[in-house]
Parts: sequence; C-alpha cells; structure tokens
Amino acid sequence: MTDYLPEPSIRTLIVASGLSLTSMIVGILSATIVSVALVAVIGVSDEGLAITVAAGIALNAGFALVAIGYVSRRKKGLAYLGLDLPDRREISLTFALLVVTIVIGTATDVLLPLAESDVQAQLEGSEWLVMLLVAPLLINPIEELLFRGVVQTRIEESFSSMVAIILSGLFFGLAHVPAYVDPAIGEALFTFISQAVLGMIFGVGYAKTGKLIVPIAIHSLYSVYLY
Repeated sequence: MTDYLPEPSIRTLIVASGLSLTSMIVGILSATIVSVALVAVIGVSDEGLAITVAAGIALNAGFALVAIGYVSRRKKGLAYLGLDLPDRREISLTFALLVVTIVIGTATDVLLPLAESDVQAQLEGSEWLVMLLVAPLLINPIEELLFRGVVQTRIEESFSSMVAIILSGLFFGLAHVPAYVDPAIGEALFTFISQAVLGMIFGVGYAKTGKLIVPIAIHSLYSVYLY
C-alpha cells in the first residue's frame, strides 16, 4: 500500500507553493514594468539608484498584493497575521534571534564574499541612507507579511511548526535568488541556502510568539546592521 499525504496537507502545500510562486511572478512583472517605464518615459538611467529602489519597491508591492489578496479572499481578518505587540519575554527572544541572524549572516559574508545583491553592489555614499530607510521600513515588513504572516501560517494549518518554518524559509530563499548578480550555479545555490536559513530564523521568531512584529523587527534590524 502506498503512503500518501491526506488531501488537506496536499492542498496546503499547493496553496503555499502557489502563493510563493505567484508573488514572485507578480513582483517581477511589477518591477519590470516600473523599470521600463522609468527608463522609457522619464529617461532615468537603467543603472541608477532610482531604478534599483523603484524596482525593489514594485517587487515588494507585488508581494503585498498577493498576501493581502489571499487574506482578504479567505476573510481571515488582520488577526490571522498576529499583529499584537510582543511582551518582554518576546522582545528578549527577538534580540536573541537577531544576534543569531547577525552571526550567521556574517559567516555567510566571509564564506561567500561574491554573493552580493544588485542593491548592495550599486550603493555609494548617501545612497546607503536611502536603502537604510527603504529596506527596514518597507521591503522587510512586506517580505515578512508574505512569507511568515501568510505562507508560514498557511502551512502550519496542516503541518507542525517546524515543517512550516522550514518550508517558508525555503520559499523565502528561493525568492531571493533572482536578486543576486552572480549567475554562477554555485553562488546561486549558496545564496538560496543562506537566505533560506535566515528565513528559518525569522520563522522561529514568528512560531514562538505568533506575532508578526517579531520577525519584522529581526529582519529590519538585521538590514540596518548590513547597511
């Protein structure tokens, strides 16, 4: 007799995969349209900071559209996302996981010095200040809304928290591969792995507290540390 997953579990995997894939498609299309429009209509340089920032915002706007659309369609309401503020214990956990994130992220930079994103590769001088604001205040919260608030929560409806953390982390890592400039398969693989591991750390924070502000805080503070 062949072992198989019960239908609800299969459906959950399909939905979670579909959410991740759809968000990537919508996000990339949005970023492409905005980039082309800025270059063709306004005449902005296709290698300038304006394109980089606008494309990043458009990409994450696509993520947000998919996430909010899904929550609205299921009529779950904002409570589904866990928007309560953390207590003291959860704040302590947030900073502990932030330290873990920094350690792993630093180790990754040492092992993979060439795995540099388009954004990080182009920033100079005052341009860092722009991304210092855009990343933690807009991009990171939207990524956590999608991958932790929606995808991880959906997976956890049929699987354990550990499985939800791992799978949402893998989807998170996959979503970051296109943003990296080095086309080598090895670099892409290690980029995927490093981002997936970071995503799993963010996922632990969400699973342990049930509050979306925790992974948002870890992710955003880590971005501040990077920039």
